[in-house]
Amino acid sequence: MEKITIALIVKRTQGNINNRFSGKPKHTFGWMALNSGCWLAVVFLGGLNCYTVECAVVLSVCMILAAVDISIKKIPNELLLTLLLIHLTVVIVSNQYSTIGLYLMGLGIGLVLFLIPGLMGKGAGLGDVKFAAVVGFILGTYDFFAAVMVMGALVLIYALYLIGTGRGGLKTQLALGPFLALGMSAVIFFNISLNQNLYVFVKSLMI
Repeated sequence: MEKITIALIVKRTQGNINNRFSGKPKHTFGWMALNSGCWLAVVFLGGLNCYTVECAVVLSVCMILAAVDISIKKIPNELLLTLLLIHLTVVIVSNQYSTIGLYLMGLGIGLVLFLIPGLMGKGAGLGDVKFAAVVGFILGTYDFFAAVMVMGALVLIYALYLIGTGRGGLKTQLALGPFLALGMSAVIFFNISLNQNLYVFVKSLMI
């Protein structure tokens, strides 16, 4: 994962950047610990099956995506395509054709929800728009909104931190990819721990 992150950054910068996520033994250990910890947590919570393997791989890709976006404010198309192919493969293998409409709706909502602010120049770049569409496709409509809510809360907390420490303000440009990746990761872990998706859980509380 560390080498993939470096390769993606170097490819887009010709190496002219100080990469804060590699180059030292502590970075390598950090990558190994974080990735293995996520995989173990996923398997511990949900067992070993097609769905949990997909979740674990998605989490690993999100780690790389977040590191690249923080470093150079870009989200590689290769990672987005990887996420799409992973989910499409699981849908086909698991014969989940009946749910494809919900996933496509999530893709459309993610695209529109982030495209409008992007066109208005309000923070969402093209990479963020594409990533939002991919997240919508993977999570589906309802879980996508949950991920966006988590993302919004995290962005607010970080913005308050920047203001409180004098390191930035409301106009400070943030890399949205890591926050959306964290939002999606939170929803994934929530779904695994409940052994059902968030929409079904909320619906059960209302009955």
